[in-house]
Formats: sequence, C-alpha cells, structure tokens
Amino acid sequence: MNNNPVLARVWRGNLVESQHRGAVAVVHVDGRRAFELGDTAHCYYPRSSLKFIQALPLVESGAADHLSDAQLALSCASHNGEPLHCDMVQQWLSELSLDENALACGPSLPLHLPTQHQHLRNGDDAQCHVHNCSGKHCGMLTLAQHWGVSIEGYGAYEHPTQAAWRQRLGELAQLDADALPWHYDGCTLPVVALPLYNMALAMAQFCTPTPAMTRIRTALAAHPQCLAGTGRLCTDLIRHSDARVFSKVGAEAYTAGFIPELGLGFALKIDDGNFRACDVAVAGVLRALGLTELSEHEALQAYFAPTIRDSRERAVGHIDLGEIWPPAPGRGSR
Repeated sequence: MNNNPVLARVWRGNLVESQHRGAVAVVHVDGRRAFELGDTAHCYYPRSSLKFIQALPLVESGAADHLSDAQLALSCASHNGEPLHCDMVQQWLSELSLDENALACGPSLPLHLPTQHQHLRNGDDAQCHVHNCSGKHCGMLTLAQHWGVSIEGYGAYEHPTQAAWRQRLGELAQLDADALPWHYDGCTLPVVALPLYNMALAMAQFCTPTPAMTRIRTALAAHPQCLAGTGRLCTDLIRHSDARVFSKVGAEAYTAGFIPELGLGFALKIDDGNFRACDVAVAGVLRALGLTELSEHEALQAYFAPTIRDSRERAVGHIDLGEIWPPAPGRGSR
C-alpha cells in the first residue's frame, strides 16, 4: 500500500502542491483483469460502496416487491439529506409503522450545504432520518419485517439482515466474506474489508445481471437523484452517461462501480482518504477504457477536472491525473 502510485495531482499555478496515491482494479465479469494500478490485493473497507450488494437480499427475498423503484434506489444511497430524501425516508418509516427511533444510524445534518443551512435556519436539530445512510437502514428494517425477525439489534454483525448481504458478497466476489476483517461503519452497521480485485469482480457481476440486479439497475437509472443528490458524481454519472456507467462512493475516498456495455467492474481507493482525488480517479478509469466521451463530458468536468479557486472565486489551480495512468486508447501518451 505504501508503494501505491500517484493517482491524482493538485496543482497551484504551475507547481504540484499535493499528490494522492491509491490503487485501482478493473475486472471482467469472468474474473480476467482488464487493468490495475497499485496494490489490488490489499484489503480495504469499501464502506458505502457496498450498498448495491447490500440491497440484493432486499430484492431477492421478495421484501422489495411492494417498494417503488425510487425507494429501492434510496436503499442504495449515501444521500445528501435534501428534502426529497428526507421526505422519502419518513414516508418509508411510516409505511413500516415505525419512526426514526427505529433507525440504528445516529442523528445527522444534511450533507448538502444549502439544505444544511436551511435546516439550521429552521431551528432543526440533527436527526436520524437525515443521515446519509438512512435509506439503507430502511431497506434492512423492511427485510427484517419481511422475514419476521426482530428489528432490535438489526445492526449486529450476526443479525440475519447483515449475514444475508455478506453471503451475497462472498458469492459475487468469490471469497469467504465471513472470514474477512470487519468492524463497524460510521452508520453503526458492520462493514468488511476485502481486496480491490475481489470488489471489482463483485461489481462486474452486475453486468450480466440476475433479475434482482436488473431491478436495482433499473431503479438507479430511473432515479439517480435518490442515490446521492445535487452536486454528487454518483447521481450525475448515471444521468449524463445515460446509465452506461454506475458508480457508488464510499467513505475515505473509495469508489466502486460497473460498466455494463464493457462487462467490467471497478474499484478504487485513495490512500489518504481525500475525496477530492476520488472523482478524478473515476475519470482515469473511464479514459483508460476508451470512454473518453464520458471522461471529457462537459457536464462532468467539475468532478473530473476540478478547478481550485481562491476566496474571490479566481482560478488558482486544478486537479488532474497522475502520470501513471494509461493513455486513452488511440491517443498516444500524455
């Protein structure tokens, strides 16, 4: 891990001011490696990048049969806490005859700053339903009720709702998920660590989808705003790629996703956990795979080639890819 290459560089003027190292794995659905950078055998916590997989038992069990596609997309979300998200969570809890006291995630303010500021102007405190993971928690409460198991302690490692997604992860990633290192995530639920290669392999399976995976893909394509929200790459990449690329960010600058037309899954981790390098690295993946029309899409450049500005909004620098990245096919070296 200490020898991982520089995936992104931060420039101020014509000088590199900071560098962000990390690792990337891109894997075919049959397990062949498309390309990789850095230590893809090291175990990293995917954090919220696991959510597409964590939603599978909800659908496969039949518990999601009565849910809308918007709710299913929200179950995969690390949402902004915008009114859309918060209203949906409250309505979902009402449908379960529960209130936010049932949520294991702690109280939070909205991630979306304009919404957070309005929240505070309204005199509202941090609340559990506002937590960015509350949609996932609603999904797990729904699954627990469907199975007739206790909702108390649904966040425990051994609870059936947690064991179910670990089993699916193990099947998709071709490893024993119960043998993986684990601890508790920021939202209080268990999270496991696994090699980037295996996470990318698991994501690739969404390219030849089961019926449950197809429903999740359809839900995400139809309701990308539910997955993250305003100013978030997870939402805008689905929207501006016309659902050609799906990605899911996780805490500490992890991202995983899949590209159905290429039959590829990917996973990447920035070593220092800095999100500013994470979205730029996604552009590197797309470019290296020949999807330059997406890596250079005008509407995505705020994520892929961000400008650094001073307090007067003057451009003083930018962030770009490190030299280690493969060039776009047919375009020569950079």
